Amino acid sequence: MIYFTELENLPIYDAKGEYLGRLVDLGIDPSQNPLQVATYLVKTPKNQMLNITHDQMPSISVRAAQTSVTTADIRPYTADEAMIRIKKDVLDQQIIDVNHKKVVRVTDVDFDIRPTEGHTDLKIIAVNVGWEAAVRRLLKGFVAKHTIRQVAHLFSQKTIPWECVNLIEPDPARRLKLRISYDRLAELHPADLADILEELSRDEQKSVIESLDDETAAQAVSEIPARMQIALLESIPASRAADIVEEMPPDKAADVLQEMLPEASAQLLANMEKEEAKEVRDLLGFEENTAGGLMTT
Repeated sequence: MIYFTELENLPIYDAKGEYLGRLVDLGIDPSQNPLQVATYLVKTPKNQMLNITHDQMPSISVRAAQTSVTTADIRPYTADEAMIRIKKDVLDQQIIDVNHKKVVRVTDVDFDIRPTEGHTDLKIIAVNVGWEAAVRRLLKGFVAKHTIRQVAHLFSQKTIPWECVNLIEPDPARRLKLRISYDRLAELHPADLADILEELSRDEQKSVIESLDDETAAQAVSEIPARMQIALLESIPASRAADIVEEMPPDKAADVLQEMLPEASAQLLANMEKEEAKEVRDLLGFEENTAGGLMTT
């Protein structure tokens, strides 16, 4: 087991023993292997970014790492939106713990490390959200790494297996590239899913809702507070909002539309199927001064 906090800023040397720079991030390519570290990002003393592939890394430890190639054979790093970067996308980010049905912030990332056919394999196994990881972060750079391990183990450990982690990516295009799926969220009870939504920012809520089927999204939206319902539905395309509202019980749909701005309410109704829209309009028009009432003239 090795932790990202132990690898960050690790000195990296090439095959000749020449200093390359320090490790600043790790990349995982979900399209190839969703667990294996595919690339090591190294910053040189001249602030250039290098991309060392996993098969170029035969030796890595908490003290240093050495490549199997010389500097001339190492490519410069170019941004790749299809790559999950541990520091950029995971560390210190909010993620959804599917097993415990809540949102947590990642403090460290745990890897399995082992030599394999001339190179070192690093595979992500869990994210750490407990005090043990927090202590490692606090002591990093001030205390020797082996001492940090001894001290950190005195504190409670709380890890979430990587397979139970849902990353939150607001950008739909990048979410597709990273192959992020919220299928497991659809299996949760609507009340649990609503609790998760309440802990997210508006963009993060949109990310989750846009990835759920209409029925599941409607059940979850029905459980969140009214103001949050309205803000969320008004923030997504009217056609998708209409699909979600169509799956809600008519009285709840009427309650939501009653509280929306007239223009937004009218646009949403215009995008609904005629039968569902008529049912909601009837409730809005004939239950004046009630929870579902709204003058439509």
